[in-house]
Amino acid sequence: MDILDLCWRTLGSRRATLAILFVLILALLCGAILPQRSPGLSLDPAEYAHWRADIQARYLQWADPLINLGLFSVRESFWFTIPLALLIVNLVLCTLDRLEAARRRLRPTLQDLVLSFTVVPQAQRFRLAGGQDSTLAKLAELLEDRRYMVSIQEGSADCYLTAERLAFTEWITVLANFAMIVIVVSVILGPRLAHREPDIALAPGQEHRLQHAPSLTIRLDRFQAELYPNGEAASYEADVTVLENGSEVASGRVSPARPLWHNWMSLHQFAHGPLITIKAADTQGTALHMQTLAPAGTVIEEATLLLSEEETEGYLSIPDRNLLLRVVFQPETVAEMRASPSLLVQAYHGGTSELVFSDNLSGSGTLEIEGDSYTIDWGQYAVLGFTSDPTIALMIVGAVVLLASTTITIFFRPQHVWTALRSQDGVVEVRLLDPCEEHEGMRTSEFRGLAAEIRETLRGT
Repeated sequence: MDILDLCWRTLGSRRATLAILFVLILALLCGAILPQRSPGLSLDPAEYAHWRADIQARYLQWADPLINLGLFSVRESFWFTIPLALLIVNLVLCTLDRLEAARRRLRPTLQDLVLSFTVVPQAQRFRLAGGQDSTLAKLAELLEDRRYMVSIQEGSADCYLTAERLAFTEWITVLANFAMIVIVVSVILGPRLAHREPDIALAPGQEHRLQHAPSLTIRLDRFQAELYPNGEAASYEADVTVLENGSEVASGRVSPARPLWHNWMSLHQFAHGPLITIKAADTQGTALHMQTLAPAGTVIEEATLLLSEEETEGYLSIPDRNLLLRVVFQPETVAEMRASPSLLVQAYHGGTSELVFSDNLSGSGTLEIEGDSYTIDWGQYAVLGFTSDPTIALMIVGAVVLLASTTITIFFRPQHVWTALRSQDGVVEVRLLDPCEEHEGMRTSEFRGLAAEIRETLRGT
């Protein structure tokens, strides 16, 4: 039992709280200084090997020790998750201690009163001439006039009077501890319960069905990007719509700093890129059918190719003409291309390497290939990210409760006065005690002022 009590007092102390918070802050600082590995990177051996080679090139002989310590994935490391678990244990023990302290101060038993006046040094003590019953009645009337709730208990030798005001803040303090537990649990469970679907590239009018929630579909309605002369993005925003089983359930404008929320699911934009739209028509103006090779399948009359630093070329087939179109960025750098877009367009007969057409196109325009016209227009596409985190609701509720309860306890502190009266030979000894710790209840000066007022009032009557 002694060992259990020692563990309880050690893990449930404020010093343990400060020590655990220090370790967590140190871990977060390491995570802010060192580049953190993407959560799903370890699932792809090729990407992980590329990432590890890059880390070893940057940190040389320190790379392996830092990787083994988990400093490049702090939130997954043992020295971050273990302190978080210890913090929950610490907060639970502190909450239980506060719960018991609140119970003892609001509903003290006779044993609690006897023990408190025996163990705790008495803050105030004075003697009065008169009877115990009359003194007790006057004291109760005095405290009730000051809006204290008074109760009396008879002991074998002493009579005890307990009074409290703003007692509800005792439970609000316990509620603040519960809120902190909820917040920490949300931080721990968030990465494990959250689902992220990054790199959703959409052109205006395109839709994407979410893997995590198949009933939900994202549609990009409009995208607008303002670019600097060097091709870098000055600002960009997108109008998106969320559909559930084909019906619109949410819509709005998203940007890197303004996500769209729907049922604790967020949709945000973090990148964009150039796209080209190609239309083909014969000499009579009849549209020619085209087919993209990646992903293959659908025959369309208007093809859209999404381009990026990794995807610098695309392919289209025109089945009616047995042609294969190859579209390549010119020049090579994406920044220069954004400032002055240029394409190399080549055409081959299907099944052969025979080149039947090759030309460069700067900006939007029309090319003629074997008598047919191909109209090429430039545009921009948006790269969206989807996040579903069920712990966000818990975290928000915990934060609101914590903020509200902390504010209430700052401005409305509980006030308790315990009094023990003992009568002997016509003299009543009065002992006053504040059962709260100084930072939780009345301040020492307030308690001494109340005790002095009680002493003077009782002596005057």
